[in-house]
Amino acid sequence: MRRLRRAIAAALLVAGLVLVPISQTPRGQAQECASVMEALSGSSTYNFKRTVQAVQTAGFTDALSQPGAFTMFAPDEQAFDRIPAWQVNYAMNHKGMLTNLVKYHIVSGAAISPAQLGRVKALQTLLGKMLPVSVQNGTIVLDGVARVLNTGTTCANGIVYAIDTVLRP
Repeated sequence: MRRLRRAIAAALLVAGLVLVPISQTPRGQAQECASVMEALSGSSTYNFKRTVQAVQTAGFTDALSQPGAFTMFAPDEQAFDRIPAWQVNYAMNHKGMLTNLVKYHIVSGAAISPAQLGRVKALQTLLGKMLPVSVQNGTIVLDGVARVLNTGTTCANGIVYAIDTVLRP
């Protein structure tokens, strides 16, 4: 089962001709929390209140709390504030739409270190869509719009990056 999971993860993380090594936690980084959910709920640096709400409503709380390898691109509250309130409310009240939105923010099968993230061209999201990754003026940018704000919070089951924009699939 473990070998199959690694093979699937490796296949999903093809970015150009570069395969990103698969690991439970990025090599050389100490674990700062037990789970991705803990990182989202307990961050002292970023406020992920609506991201946590979206993850809970979409039904991913258990998955992001259990063993695995996840990379989560978590919009902070300021990212949600850039969207009209009625659009946020609409998405939060439509589970199918919200589920797709959450899935577009998660890469499953790998905890991608900041160094690895800076080298890939695209990542396969849990939604099944490719998420373009670029480096602009020394900053990692997702989908051409969302800046990665930190070097990630490393957890036992993955890594969480704060981003400044809600990604739209």
